[in-house]
Amino acid sequence: MPDFSRQGRAGESRLGRYDGDFPGVAMSRWTILVLLALALAIWGAFRSSNPLHTELPFGSTDLSSVQAELERLDPEDRKRVEAYVQRTNGDYLPAGMGDPDDPMTARTFAEAIDLQKRFEVLMQEQEAKASAFRAAREQNFAPLRKIMSMQVVARDMLTQAEIYGLSTPAMPGQPKSPLPSNANDPPKAVTTYRLTNISDRTIAKFGVLIELRQKQHDPLDFGIVASCWVDEVQTLAPGDTFNARCGRTMSLNRVTDAEYLAMPLSDLEIRWEPKRFEFADGGSLEFRE
Repeated sequence: MPDFSRQGRAGESRLGRYDGDFPGVAMSRWTILVLLALALAIWGAFRSSNPLHTELPFGSTDLSSVQAELERLDPEDRKRVEAYVQRTNGDYLPAGMGDPDDPMTARTFAEAIDLQKRFEVLMQEQEAKASAFRAAREQNFAPLRKIMSMQVVARDMLTQAEIYGLSTPAMPGQPKSPLPSNANDPPKAVTTYRLTNISDRTIAKFGVLIELRQKQHDPLDFGIVASCWVDEVQTLAPGDTFNARCGRTMSLNRVTDAEYLAMPLSDLEIRWEPKRFEFADGGSLEFRE
């Protein structure tokens, strides 16, 4: 009977022993390491060459240091990066700080683009709500606007004396009108509004708010370049007019008087809100939200 144990031992001695890795296995490990290194190099090169990964300047709205990378973005993405930086003033707040609906956590172009897109959606939602609110208010104003109309008839630089008609010398034999204490102050921009009774009822008293807003204005401003609150006890028969002169509330904007007077009326949104009317027949009409 053959001695298989001897053959096995003999075969073992002929082949010898090898306790290390097989050459094929060793080659595979080196190949994997080389491929990993190559992949990392390619990823690093891609990341460094992709402008979306450019870091934003911190604490500044000056993007000149990354202008070359900005120019490589799509036009819409470039506008979003610029808008985000201007809107946040270049500031950065860690997650969890600031407004959760409007975070300022962007460190790179890509993050700024994403946050600006979210901000645009938020603004669209808020504008839709505001538009619906304004439409509802306009419906409530409709009955009052059938009573009186308003138009801007003049915008001038006037002194206090001119505003109140005190600059004209008194007629012979008439006492001279006393000048107000601020009569010699520098002239200022004054807007004249003409209010006309377009109803068939006699008005005895009225209160209206008028605002002139820039259609395009600095987001940090309210856009109101002139405003006037007219609260008058004045009898206006059907067809009668009343001229109201008002200065400007400078705290609402950074537009100078000269800039305001140079603006075409077509660049301004004229908003006027008749709040209440009292009539000679004892009736009244009042705006309600």
